[in-house]
Amino acid sequence: MIDLSFWFMFPVATVIATIAMMAGIGGSVIHAYFLIAERSTSVFGDVASILVFTVPGVIVGAQIGVLLANNTNPRVMGKFVGILFLILAILTLLLVI
Repeated sequence: MIDLSFWFMFPVATVIATIAMMAGIGGSVIHAYFLIAERSTSVFGDVASILVFTVPGVIVGAQIGVLLANNTNPRVMGKFVGILFLILAILTLLLVI
């Protein structure tokens, strides 16, 4: 039987999942287009470049991330992720400047 205790969260979860999927699909399509349009390398090089970044991200996010989430304190994980995003933001800002 379906539990309808949290029925009001379904539209929010659907919107969040839809936005995440569209961002992922759109980003990969645009990334692939610009890699192929520049023609700086061969098509094999472009596909290899996409795989080099995609495969480790999937492995870390889907496998190791679940293990870490189950074995660590949520407060510690929140601080770690916050510091990680802060470092990435600073590096991105320095790259732009």
